[in-house]
Amino acid sequence: LFVMPDEPALGITKDKAAHIRVTMCFAALWLLVFSAPLFLFVRSPDPQPRTEPFLAQLRTSVAVAMRIPDMPRFLLARMLFADGLVTLFAFGGIYAAKIFGLTQTMVLVFGIVLNITAGIGAAFGGYADDRFGSTRVIRVSLLALTVLGAVAILAPNQAVFWGAGAALGIFIGPLQSSSRVYVARKAPAEHRASMFGLLMLSGKATSFVGPLLYGIAVASTGTERAGMAIVVILMIAGYVVMPRR
Repeated sequence: LFVMPDEPALGITKDKAAHIRVTMCFAALWLLVFSAPLFLFVRSPDPQPRTEPFLAQLRTSVAVAMRIPDMPRFLLARMLFADGLVTLFAFGGIYAAKIFGLTQTMVLVFGIVLNITAGIGAAFGGYADDRFGSTRVIRVSLLALTVLGAVAILAPNQAVFWGAGAALGIFIGPLQSSSRVYVARKAPAEHRASMFGLLMLSGKATSFVGPLLYGIAVASTGTERAGMAIVVILMIAGYVVMPRR
């Protein structure tokens, strides 16, 4: 509506990239509309005030996580493959444009396709999680992302890249959703909130590592393919560290 047409909707001009910046307003509106039912109809549990300083709470949460079987390994694995996903999301469009010559319009379409397949994958991933368990869904997703990522890197033409890229999305949704289910099932009820806090921390604390390695790989080799290989390496590392149960 705003980025692709020659004349953006609602009379928005392209002056100073206004047609791009206005999309952030619609993203904010989308978030507001679909989060409203949560705040309006879901009863919040009673708060449990904490008297410990933040760092003391963090140390306590880490100590609790260390006592939960397989939780430390899972959090480390999650840190690795989350860095891979951050790198994929940040540089996937750049990679497509530089290696396969995708135009801005085609990059946008590619992003839409990726989100659609991710939504479909998440829906089926929920069933698979109930049927086979979170660990198996995560491990299969990591294997699939590794193979499909390698295909996207080695793709000789746009058609192969589009196929691999669309298939990638199918496994991104289950990987992210099953990671949350894994924590919900593993963590004791009284420590569930703090474990979800560590889950979020494990995905954010080192989120710069993947993009940094991507930049180093591209600068060293002169090709975006080497940079995208970092995503595959991080997925493999996450698979190796991921608990088997």
